[in-house]
Formats: sequence, structure tokens, C-alpha cells
Amino acid sequence: MTQKEKNRRYKLHQKIKAKYRYEAQKKTVYVPHDDDLDNKDLKELTTKFNYNIQFEIT
Repeated sequence: MTQKEKNRRYKLHQKIKAKYRYEAQKKTVYVPHDDDLDNKDLKELTTKFNYNIQFEIT
């Protein structure tokens, strides 16, 4: 992973941390079960950086 990709991933983490819980080491984003998943930052993490989405009941 290049430095530019690392910086982009860090920036995406900063954008989603207000709404979602995530674990960068496990590449997992925890999303409430009633969320619509239309977040473009979340989509980029899953497609470009191979993150997993874990639904959770809150």
C-alpha cells in the first residue's frame, strides 16, 4: 500500500468515525442494522480497501 493510499484510508476513517464504529486492524466497520448504506465513504472502504461490514443491533 502506497503512502497516498494510507492517507486516503486514514481520511475515510476520520469521516466515518462520527457515525459508525470501526476496527482498522480487523478491517471491519460496524453499522446499525437499520442504516441504508448509501454512504460514499463507506462504499469506498469496502470496494477499494476490502473492508467488511458488520451489522449490529443497538
